[in-house]
Amino acid sequence: MSEAQTLVAKLIASQNPDGGWPYHKGISWSEPTAFVLLALQSDPTPQALSARQAALRWLLSQQKSSGGWSPNPDVAECTSVTSVATLALLSQDSHPSVPDKLDSALAWIASQVYPDDLSLSLLLSKALHLPPAHAPGSVAWYPGTAGWVTPTALSALTLLRAAQQRNRPDLRKLADQSCAYLLSRRCMDSGWNHGGSSTRSEDAISYPETTGLALLALRAASVSLPAQSVALATTFATQPGSIEGLSWIQLALESPADSIPDPPQIPLPRTTRDCALRLLLLQARQHRNVFLPEGSLV
Repeated sequence: MSEAQTLVAKLIASQNPDGGWPYHKGISWSEPTAFVLLALQSDPTPQALSARQAALRWLLSQQKSSGGWSPNPDVAECTSVTSVATLALLSQDSHPSVPDKLDSALAWIASQVYPDDLSLSLLLSKALHLPPAHAPGSVAWYPGTAGWVTPTALSALTLLRAAQQRNRPDLRKLADQSCAYLLSRRCMDSGWNHGGSSTRSEDAISYPETTGLALLALRAASVSLPAQSVALATTFATQPGSIEGLSWIQLALESPADSIPDPPQIPLPRTTRDCALRLLLLQARQHRNVFLPEGSLV
């Protein structure tokens, strides 16, 4: 079997009876289930179709009345995992149960993008020359807390896809604000880490995972990628440390004219999400990158 076929078989075999997926073993979680649903959507086999149908039922059943998703059924509060769940639903928009669910999901995501309001905290941050925790365009892991690079990038990817797919310029505007935030939060080495501000490790080194994800969001928005950031990501890809980091970098930089090769030794997948991301990368090499707007060159 090819690597892609092996990954598909592994993912299908690890699906829980309720239709969701765990990170390792145990209860189903929203994030790995959404990533696997994305990764299996182009597989025409009956086994993959059955797995997708069960996953979609589980994901739809987990949506809260607010429109968002919590990390797993044991958690009450919705979090930024809603972006990944919504991106998965956008790939299933033709299903009759999905469009209504998407409306409330996109409203929840839009409400989590911090606006450029002259709030007291924003004024105080500017007066003290400190980056605000609720920086305009940023998105938090948990509602009402500080904005971070990873949830902001995932939100931007989802809003960009929804803006194109549903003809929503208002969502495109929010995504552009998030991309402006990402550009403003580059570290001194031109990459990204989890925080990316002087009070949240701007002066620390960047990470392959966040650098690749930020670049992918910028590319999806058709933003010209900073050359120094691309060079750093390319270096990261030679020794990525994790298959998640390698996958995000390759997904961000892969194109028909320039393929980002695998390192001599590919890191082993540690989670279900890792397997799904690797499968999504292999699909991108076949000119189908689910994170880029339709019609974009892979």
